[in-house]
Amino acid sequence: MKRLIFLIFSILMFLSENVAQQLSLNSQYYINSLTLSPAFSGLNRNTELFLSYYQQWVGIEGAPVCGNIYFSTPLSDKMGLGVSVLSEQTGNLQHFYFDASWAYHLSFGNGGLSFGIAPKIYRNQLDLSKIKTQGADPLLQNQEVFLGTTFDAGAGILFYWANLSLGVAAPRLMASQLSYNSENSSKFTLSRHFLIHLSYEYSKKEKDLKVFSITPSVVLRKSTNSALFYEAILTAEYRERLWLGLGYRKNNLMFSAGAALTDRIALNYTYEYGLSSSISGSSSGSHEVTVGFLLKTSKNRKFSSAFPPPEEKQRDRDSVVNPTLPPDFTRKFNDLKDKVEKFNTELAKRDKEIKNLDARLKEYETANRKADALYDAAFIIQNIKFASGSEKLSSSSFPELDKLVRKMQEDSRKEIKITGHTDNVGGSAYNKNLSGRRAKSVAAYLISKGIAASRIVTEGKGDETPIADNNTPEGRAQNRRIEGAWKK
Repeated sequence: MKRLIFLIFSILMFLSENVAQQLSLNSQYYINSLTLSPAFSGLNRNTELFLSYYQQWVGIEGAPVCGNIYFSTPLSDKMGLGVSVLSEQTGNLQHFYFDASWAYHLSFGNGGLSFGIAPKIYRNQLDLSKIKTQGADPLLQNQEVFLGTTFDAGAGILFYWANLSLGVAAPRLMASQLSYNSENSSKFTLSRHFLIHLSYEYSKKEKDLKVFSITPSVVLRKSTNSALFYEAILTAEYRERLWLGLGYRKNNLMFSAGAALTDRIALNYTYEYGLSSSISGSSSGSHEVTVGFLLKTSKNRKFSSAFPPPEEKQRDRDSVVNPTLPPDFTRKFNDLKDKVEKFNTELAKRDKEIKNLDARLKEYETANRKADALYDAAFIIQNIKFASGSEKLSSSSFPELDKLVRKMQEDSRKEIKITGHTDNVGGSAYNKNLSGRRAKSVAAYLISKGIAASRIVTEGKGDETPIADNNTPEGRAQNRRIEGAWKK
């Protein structure tokens, strides 16, 4: 009799048109956020695999039993891929889902936006051959299995900033139809489903390690032919390895506990107890178990994960007061000590070389100051022109240089120092060489006019002593000059 009642309920529920079908609920999104939205695909930049088993209302015959597989991986810094497979058995009804989700992530400041889409394949099967009734039943004789397959799609958008996470998702969008039997036009319409999820993490850190955190999460669910459905979970986590959760979902209390068993394996268990007398009197509750595997980790992850961060292992090792030293610790320590000593020796040698160079530089500067003290203040020899990048004097320079020649001819005791200067266009070494050649070119002109070479000293200072701003054409023109200084 129970089987017959369940058969009638199943046929009315799944074969009539325009009846909403609720998705399988999952309460372990704290460690596997892909169950909420395709926007989470690859977001934490880890490659992760989760296996889940969910048995609802234990003690009630034909209650749902569900198995899930979830896979998530980054495709690049801005894209991620997710895959999920679900198989659910409810009495003689079997559901199968498969979707491949793709997400695009935009980062800005301390947060970002993520968009995800997920094409889906849905398969529904009602096996009437397992129903036993008294007498001949035409339905059971002629249709032992109702089977249908269709396509659908989901989408999601996620906003996160610092410790806040807010998202909207549509696990099912298209309201696709399944045709079970072409003769009697039996159909099943997939209802649209929507959800909003919100969470915020309060944490206490020590040296970038979260010692303790509390995360309240709220999820609102709605389908086209059902009322708004909500759930709230509060999760406390210790040192990013152990966590406990307490939640409420419409007449049900949920208790969760989980741990990162190793750096690459995580385990979570949730027990759900029905507060309604109609459920609690017949069922001992619901159980959900998830095992997670970290296949590839990322040092640059930006979102929470069920697995500890890559740096935690080293931090934990440093926090141990009396660690057990490995057998070869002394040898490795001595090798490192020798390398440090060699480095310090080399560093001392370099310091000595630097001090010697400083001493030579001071000597050079002292000598220059003494040499400059032999001459009067420098003056600019006006209208001296050269070809660009060359020491060749322009003929327009001759009148001014002839004046200089007449002064030296009038007083045979006068000696002069000719100094060339350039702007900062080009390398410093090139400019110094060019300025020296130009000074010598001026000296050569004076010598050609009968001035003794012993009365002339030349020097090139390149771009070392500008008198104007090199960032303007006018300033660079002033810096390209020839100076003279009479010996005292």
